[in-house]
Amino acid sequence: MFVIFLSVVAYFTPIVGQDTQGLYIQFKTKNPSTDANAYIKIIDTSDTPILHESYFFSNLWDRKKITDTLHRLYFSDRMVHPGFFEYQVSYFDTVRKMERASAYYFFRLVNKNGALGQGIYPRIGPFLSLKSHDTLSVSVYGSKSCFAVLKINYRNRKKVEIDHNKLSKRHEFILYAKDVTSYRLLLIDGSDTFVSQVFPVRYSMKYPLVGVFGDTRANWASPDPSQRANGVNATVLHNILKAMYADSVNLIVVNGDLISGYTSSISRAELEYDTWMKATFPYSASVPILPVPGNHDMTAPFMGTRKSHRDGYGKKSAEYLWKKVFSLPDNGPSVVIDTMPPYKRTVYYLGFNNWGMFFLNSDYNYSKLKYKRMSGNIDNIQLSFLKNKARDFKHIIVFFHEPCFPVAEKGHALDYAKPHRDSIWACLTALPVKLVVNSHEHIYARRVIALDTSRGFNRPLSEVIVGTGGAPIYTVPDSLIKKTIKFSNETVYILLKIKGSHVFGITKNTAGCGIDKFKL
Repeated sequence: MFVIFLSVVAYFTPIVGQDTQGLYIQFKTKNPSTDANAYIKIIDTSDTPILHESYFFSNLWDRKKITDTLHRLYFSDRMVHPGFFEYQVSYFDTVRKMERASAYYFFRLVNKNGALGQGIYPRIGPFLSLKSHDTLSVSVYGSKSCFAVLKINYRNRKKVEIDHNKLSKRHEFILYAKDVTSYRLLLIDGSDTFVSQVFPVRYSMKYPLVGVFGDTRANWASPDPSQRANGVNATVLHNILKAMYADSVNLIVVNGDLISGYTSSISRAELEYDTWMKATFPYSASVPILPVPGNHDMTAPFMGTRKSHRDGYGKKSAEYLWKKVFSLPDNGPSVVIDTMPPYKRTVYYLGFNNWGMFFLNSDYNYSKLKYKRMSGNIDNIQLSFLKNKARDFKHIIVFFHEPCFPVAEKGHALDYAKPHRDSIWACLTALPVKLVVNSHEHIYARRVIALDTSRGFNRPLSEVIVGTGGAPIYTVPDSLIKKTIKFSNETVYILLKIKGSHVFGITKNTAGCGIDKFKL
């Protein structure tokens, strides 16, 4: 007999186990519940260097044991075999009168001495990101402490093996990006070895095709429980990444509000980030992803209550947890005082020849008092950093979460403090910024903020808002829509392509239909 403990979630702890009656998935719910089910898919680990989208199987249960809160689902015989599996459980909460679902979890069955047993597997990842424009990061979290090996293939048929000779649950590999075509991951714990599929690497060190979207946090209003599991809309997030991958993007920017946040619990915040990273698989194993912090991320965790809260100091801050979770460029500004939240990895930049991409934290040190916002902005340290580094580039694109000029809700973004908002925009118009990309509002909107010398805006500058990554879509009156060049409340993403001194943008929905097109 064996039991595989997989992960702890907010409302229940799913486990995979075995007794005399067979293999099962078991979980316990907070309230009395009915209609327990699980959805399982087989993850392909073949040699072909393409991403494999497997399909869920359901209704596989020979029998169910159900009490008010405890559910045990036995596998049918055709599912009891060695393999690497992903699964999700669901049930109907009879107290809250709503369907609930878990995040996605994994388990792996292997033959051990003629019987099925627990195998090691990647709990999260591989997750691909950038440390600089020419340096890739590959991160993975094992199901238990293990050794890890990365086998890398290059365009000239050269093969390199990196042995991370350290017993740990988390492993990170740093590799030079030029000519990398694919890689394979191995996890080793002494008695067992996990071998992943071959993941193709899509990245360009010159001028990447960049996919951009934001606001992937939960949609609490959705009847689909997968859109609100653990603070993340995993369904919409996954669908957008799938559509972007079909468009051959080779860099992805997720522009804030990855998770729901607004929690004082560090473990809850970590759970939401774990859920988010799992939902990006397998596309995050192939295309580098650059997250940008938003207000929901920078309140994970906070200190105090939702009504009156402040960011923590140093290692207790939301910025510190972000830095711990994501491996990103470390070229942002340094803090002036050690107790300040860190800027590193929440503020950074990349250079692609004469083009610079800057990623700012519009919710740094985010605090509120009796629902009134007290701090959290693109502060002067970030603006000085931007001005200083901008000297190296002829053209710039700037990404940050909260817009200076929101369309749908006035006073709920950086316009809550208009004098400082104007100083931010004046700074942007004084630099060679071609485009400002924001999220925060759950819409798509593009417009040009006009020249206004009285406020220091010394030229027109384009602002694009794309915040339809899964959070509840806003309803916006026609009177406000008319002030935009293009508006949509569909689930969309932007493709940005640099060519010469211009950036070309195409906005598409997940069905592949074009919504907007621009050249700057």
